[in-house]
Amino acid sequence: MKKFKLLFLFIFMMFICTGCGNSEMNRDLRHSGFTMDDEPFNCEALSPKQDKEFEKIKYLGSNYVVTTNGVIHEISFGQKFSNEKHCKRADTELTVEAIFGENAFRAKDNKIYYFKGTNGIDPYTAVSTDDGNYSTYAHFLGQLDVVKVQSVGNSSYYVLKNNGTVYNYVIKKDRYGVSDVSVTTVYTSENLGSKIVDFNYAGDQSEATFVRTEDKIFRNEALNRKDCKEYVDVECEYEFSEDATLTKYYDRIMAYNGSTLITDYLKVFRVGGKVKEDDEE
Repeated sequence: MKKFKLLFLFIFMMFICTGCGNSEMNRDLRHSGFTMDDEPFNCEALSPKQDKEFEKIKYLGSNYVVTTNGVIHEISFGQKFSNEKHCKRADTELTVEAIFGENAFRAKDNKIYYFKGTNGIDPYTAVSTDDGNYSTYAHFLGQLDVVKVQSVGNSSYYVLKNNGTVYNYVIKKDRYGVSDVSVTTVYTSENLGSKIVDFNYAGDQSEATFVRTEDKIFRNEALNRKDCKEYVDVECEYEFSEDATLTKYYDRIMAYNGSTLITDYLKVFRVGGKVKEDDEE
Protein backbone atom coordinates (compact mmCIF):
# COMPACT_ATOMS: atom_id res chain seq x y z
CA MET A 1 0.00 0.00 0.00
CA LYS A 2 2.85 2.33 0.87
CA LYS A 3 4.53 1.62 -2.49
CA PHE A 4 1.25 2.36 -4.27
CA LYS A 5 0.96 5.72 -2.49
CA LEU A 6 4.54 6.60 -3.43
CA LEU A 7 3.91 5.67 -7.06
CA PHE A 8 0.72 7.73 -7.13
CA LEU A 9 2.56 10.71 -5.61
CA PHE A 10 5.35 10.38 -8.18
CA ILE A 11 2.90 10.32 -11.09
CA PHE A 12 0.99 13.25 -9.62
CA MET A 13 4.18 15.31 -9.22
CA MET A 14 5.25 14.49 -12.78
CA PHE A 15 1.88 15.72 -14.03
CA ILE A 16 2.17 18.91 -12.00
CA CYS A 17 5.74 19.52 -13.22
CA THR A 18 4.70 19.02 -16.85
CA GLY A 19 1.90 21.54 -16.40
CA CYS A 20 4.32 24.00 -14.79
CA GLY A 21 6.69 23.57 -17.72
CA ASN A 22 3.88 24.33 -20.15
CA SER A 23 2.87 27.44 -18.21
CA GLU A 24 6.46 28.66 -18.20
CA MET A 25 6.74 28.16 -21.96
CA ASN A 26 3.41 29.97 -22.49
CA ARG A 27 4.66 32.88 -20.40
CA ASP A 28 8.05 33.06 -22.12
CA LEU A 29 6.49 33.03 -25.58
CA ARG A 30 4.07 35.78 -24.61
CA HIS A 31 6.93 37.85 -23.24
CA SER A 32 8.60 37.39 -26.64
CA GLY A 33 5.61 38.89 -28.45
CA PHE A 34 3.53 35.80 -29.30
CA THR A 35 -0.20 35.52 -28.71
CA MET A 36 -1.91 32.20 -27.98
CA ASP A 37 -5.00 30.91 -29.79
CA ASP A 38 -7.95 29.94 -27.64
CA GLU A 39 -8.35 26.54 -29.28
CA PRO A 40 -5.58 23.89 -29.17
CA PHE A 41 -4.43 22.05 -32.31
CA ASN A 42 -6.26 18.72 -32.36
CA CYS A 43 -4.26 16.38 -34.60
CA GLU A 44 -3.57 12.85 -33.43
CA ALA A 45 -1.36 11.83 -36.36
CA LEU A 46 1.14 14.65 -35.77
CA SER A 47 1.02 14.83 -31.98
CA PRO A 48 4.16 13.80 -30.05
CA LYS A 49 3.55 10.68 -27.97
CA GLN A 50 5.64 8.48 -25.74
CA ASP A 51 6.18 4.89 -26.91
CA LYS A 52 4.13 5.49 -30.04
CA GLU A 53 5.09 6.48 -33.56
CA PHE A 54 4.11 9.89 -34.87
CA GLU A 55 5.13 11.94 -37.87
CA LYS A 56 7.41 14.90 -37.18
CA ILE A 57 6.68 18.10 -39.06
CA LYS A 58 9.37 19.42 -41.41
CA TYR A 59 7.53 22.33 -43.05
CA LEU A 60 4.46 24.22 -41.84
CA GLY A 61 2.33 26.05 -44.38
CA SER A 62 -0.88 28.01 -43.90
CA ASN A 63 -3.09 25.01 -44.72
CA TYR A 64 -0.74 22.05 -44.95
CA VAL A 65 2.27 20.44 -43.31
CA VAL A 66 4.97 18.22 -44.78
CA THR A 67 6.50 15.63 -42.48
CA THR A 68 10.11 14.51 -42.39
CA ASN A 69 8.99 11.50 -44.43
CA GLY A 70 7.57 13.77 -47.13
CA VAL A 71 3.94 13.02 -46.26
CA ILE A 72 1.41 15.83 -46.76
CA HIS A 73 -1.27 16.54 -44.17
CA GLU A 74 -3.90 19.19 -44.77
CA ILE A 75 -4.50 21.33 -41.68
CA SER A 76 -7.06 23.85 -40.47
CA PHE A 77 -6.87 26.18 -37.49
CA GLY A 78 -10.23 26.68 -35.85
CA GLN A 79 -12.71 24.85 -38.06
CA LYS A 80 -12.26 21.05 -38.02
CA PHE A 81 -12.39 18.47 -40.78
CA SER A 82 -15.16 15.84 -40.86
CA ASN A 83 -12.90 13.55 -38.81
CA GLU A 84 -13.31 16.04 -35.91
CA LYS A 85 -9.60 16.89 -36.11
CA HIS A 86 -7.66 19.95 -37.30
CA CYS A 87 -5.75 17.79 -39.74
CA LYS A 88 -6.19 14.98 -42.20
CA ARG A 89 -3.73 13.08 -44.34
CA ALA A 90 -3.83 14.38 -47.91
CA ASP A 91 -5.56 12.18 -50.46
CA THR A 92 -2.36 11.38 -52.34
CA GLU A 93 0.45 8.85 -52.23
CA LEU A 94 2.97 11.44 -53.43
CA THR A 95 5.93 12.13 -51.14
CA VAL A 96 7.52 15.56 -51.09
CA GLU A 97 11.22 16.07 -51.82
CA ALA A 98 11.31 19.88 -52.22
CA ILE A 99 8.80 22.72 -51.95
CA PHE A 100 8.21 25.97 -53.84
CA GLY A 101 6.38 28.20 -51.38
CA GLU A 102 2.81 27.03 -50.94
CA ASN A 103 2.31 26.58 -54.66
CA ALA A 104 4.17 23.52 -55.87
CA PHE A 105 6.50 20.71 -54.87
CA ARG A 106 8.85 18.15 -56.39
CA ALA A 107 7.81 14.63 -55.54
CA LYS A 108 9.97 11.54 -55.23
CA ASP A 109 9.34 10.76 -58.91
CA ASN A 110 11.05 14.12 -59.76
CA LYS A 111 7.85 15.52 -61.24
CA ILE A 112 6.31 18.82 -60.12
CA TYR A 113 2.85 18.94 -58.55
CA TYR A 114 0.46 21.54 -57.17
CA PHE A 115 -0.11 21.78 -53.43
CA LYS A 116 -3.63 23.08 -53.84
CA GLY A 117 -6.14 23.20 -56.64
CA THR A 118 -6.58 26.38 -58.69
CA ASN A 119 -8.78 27.29 -61.66
CA GLY A 120 -10.52 23.95 -61.73
CA ILE A 121 -7.31 21.94 -61.28
CA ASP A 122 -7.33 19.41 -58.46
CA PRO A 123 -4.63 19.51 -55.76
CA TYR A 124 -1.69 17.13 -56.12
CA THR A 125 -2.07 17.23 -59.91
CA ALA A 126 1.07 17.45 -62.04
CA VAL A 127 1.90 21.01 -63.11
CA SER A 128 1.33 21.41 -66.82
CA THR A 129 3.83 23.06 -69.15
CA ASP A 130 0.94 25.36 -70.07
CA ASP A 131 1.14 26.90 -66.60
CA GLY A 132 2.83 30.28 -66.82
CA ASN A 133 4.94 29.46 -63.76
CA TYR A 134 6.05 26.04 -64.96
CA SER A 135 9.42 27.20 -66.28
CA THR A 136 10.23 28.89 -62.95
CA TYR A 137 9.15 25.83 -60.95
CA ALA A 138 11.21 23.58 -63.22
CA HIS A 139 14.24 25.88 -63.10
CA PHE A 140 14.53 25.56 -59.33
CA LEU A 141 12.86 22.26 -58.46
CA GLY A 142 14.70 20.58 -61.31
CA GLN A 143 17.89 21.07 -59.29
CA LEU A 144 17.96 17.98 -57.08
CA ASP A 145 20.02 19.69 -54.36
CA VAL A 146 17.27 22.30 -53.83
CA VAL A 147 14.94 21.61 -50.88
CA LYS A 148 12.98 24.87 -50.49
CA VAL A 149 12.25 27.89 -52.68
CA GLN A 150 10.51 31.15 -51.77
CA SER A 151 9.73 34.10 -53.97
CA VAL A 152 10.83 37.39 -52.38
CA GLY A 153 9.74 39.71 -55.22
CA ASN A 154 11.30 41.44 -58.23
CA SER A 155 12.33 38.16 -59.93
CA SER A 156 14.25 37.28 -56.77
CA TYR A 157 14.05 33.93 -54.97
CA TYR A 158 15.55 32.59 -51.77
CA VAL A 159 16.67 29.00 -52.22
CA LEU A 160 17.70 26.53 -49.52
CA LYS A 161 19.93 23.73 -50.75
CA ASN A 162 20.77 20.49 -48.99
CA ASN A 163 24.23 21.84 -48.13
CA GLY A 164 22.50 24.07 -45.57
CA THR A 165 22.98 27.37 -47.43
CA VAL A 166 20.27 29.85 -48.45
CA TYR A 167 20.99 31.63 -51.73
CA ASN A 168 19.39 34.64 -53.39
CA TYR A 169 18.71 33.91 -57.06
CA VAL A 170 17.74 36.74 -59.39
CA ILE A 171 16.38 35.30 -62.62
CA LYS A 172 15.43 36.47 -66.10
CA LYS A 173 12.42 34.94 -67.83
CA ASP A 174 11.84 35.22 -71.58
CA ARG A 175 10.54 33.14 -74.46
CA TYR A 176 13.69 31.03 -74.33
CA GLY A 177 13.09 30.02 -70.72
CA VAL A 178 14.57 30.99 -67.36
CA SER A 179 18.17 31.96 -66.73
CA ASP A 180 20.10 33.18 -63.68
CA VAL A 181 21.12 36.82 -63.60
CA SER A 182 22.94 36.55 -60.26
CA VAL A 183 23.38 34.14 -57.35
CA THR A 184 24.50 35.40 -53.93
CA THR A 185 24.69 33.87 -50.47
CA VAL A 186 22.14 35.00 -47.85
CA TYR A 187 22.56 32.63 -44.86
CA THR A 188 25.16 29.92 -44.34
CA SER A 189 25.38 27.08 -41.85
CA GLU A 190 28.94 28.13 -41.05
CA ASN A 191 27.84 31.62 -40.00
CA LEU A 192 24.95 30.34 -37.87
CA GLY A 193 26.82 27.51 -36.17
CA SER A 194 24.94 24.45 -37.48
CA LYS A 195 23.16 23.24 -40.61
CA ILE A 196 20.19 25.30 -41.82
CA VAL A 197 17.06 23.17 -42.18
CA ASP A 198 14.31 25.76 -42.78
CA PHE A 199 13.73 29.48 -43.30
CA ASN A 200 11.14 32.11 -44.12
CA TYR A 201 11.77 35.59 -45.45
CA ALA A 202 9.02 38.17 -44.90
CA GLY A 203 11.23 41.26 -45.16
CA ASP A 204 13.88 42.95 -43.03
CA GLN A 205 11.16 44.68 -41.01
CA SER A 206 9.17 41.59 -40.06
CA GLU A 207 9.40 39.24 -37.10
CA ALA A 208 8.13 36.46 -39.39
CA THR A 209 11.57 36.30 -41.02
CA PHE A 210 13.45 33.38 -39.47
CA VAL A 211 16.11 30.74 -40.02
CA ARG A 212 16.08 27.40 -38.25
CA THR A 213 19.24 25.34 -37.89
CA GLU A 214 19.58 21.87 -36.42
CA ASP A 215 19.71 23.30 -32.88
CA LYS A 216 18.90 27.04 -32.93
CA ILE A 217 16.30 29.47 -34.23
CA PHE A 218 17.21 32.93 -35.50
CA ARG A 219 14.71 35.63 -36.42
CA ASN A 220 14.16 39.34 -36.79
CA GLU A 221 13.44 40.68 -33.33
CA ALA A 222 12.14 44.14 -32.51
CA LEU A 223 14.67 45.64 -30.15
CA ASN A 224 12.05 48.08 -28.86
CA ARG A 225 9.11 45.67 -29.13
CA LYS A 226 7.38 46.82 -25.95
CA ASP A 227 7.09 50.42 -27.13
CA CYS A 228 6.65 49.93 -30.87
CA LYS A 229 3.83 47.39 -30.38
CA GLU A 230 2.16 49.70 -27.87
CA TYR A 231 2.40 53.07 -29.62
CA VAL A 232 1.40 53.85 -33.19
CA ASP A 233 4.04 56.58 -33.54
CA VAL A 234 7.00 54.40 -32.45
CA GLU A 235 8.67 52.54 -35.30
CA CYS A 236 10.07 49.07 -34.59
CA GLU A 237 13.83 48.65 -34.84
CA TYR A 238 14.74 45.13 -35.95
CA GLU A 239 17.82 42.98 -35.58
CA PHE A 240 18.37 39.49 -36.99
CA SER A 241 19.83 37.31 -34.24
CA GLU A 242 19.36 34.10 -32.31
CA ASP A 243 16.06 34.04 -30.45
CA ALA A 244 17.00 32.80 -26.98
CA THR A 245 13.42 31.84 -26.12
CA LEU A 246 12.77 29.81 -29.27
CA THR A 247 16.16 28.10 -28.99
CA LYS A 248 15.45 27.29 -25.33
CA TYR A 249 12.28 25.47 -26.36
CA TYR A 250 13.65 24.13 -29.63
CA ASP A 251 12.73 20.49 -28.89
CA ARG A 252 9.26 21.50 -27.70
CA ILE A 253 8.32 23.39 -30.85
CA MET A 254 6.35 20.93 -32.96
CA ALA A 255 6.06 23.28 -35.94
CA TYR A 256 7.07 26.85 -36.80
CA ASN A 257 6.94 28.92 -39.98
CA GLY A 258 7.79 32.40 -38.72
CA SER A 259 4.17 33.44 -38.23
CA THR A 260 2.62 30.43 -36.50
CA LEU A 261 4.10 28.19 -33.80
CA ILE A 262 2.69 24.91 -32.45
CA THR A 263 4.02 23.49 -29.19
CA ASP A 264 4.36 19.81 -28.32
CA TYR A 265 1.37 20.23 -25.98
CA LEU A 266 -0.65 21.47 -29.00
CA LYS A 267 -1.04 25.15 -28.14
CA VAL A 268 -0.95 27.49 -31.15
CA PHE A 269 0.87 30.83 -30.99
CA ARG A 270 0.97 33.71 -33.47
CA VAL A 271 3.79 36.20 -33.86
CA GLY A 272 3.22 39.90 -33.39
CA GLY A 273 1.65 40.35 -29.97
CA LYS A 274 2.50 42.93 -27.33
CA VAL A 275 5.08 42.16 -24.68
CA LYS A 276 3.42 40.82 -21.52
CA GLU A 277 4.41 42.05 -18.09
CA ASP A 278 6.18 39.63 -15.74
CA ASP A 279 3.10 39.07 -13.61
CA GLU A 280 1.03 37.94 -16.59
CA GLU A 281 1.01 34.30 -17.68
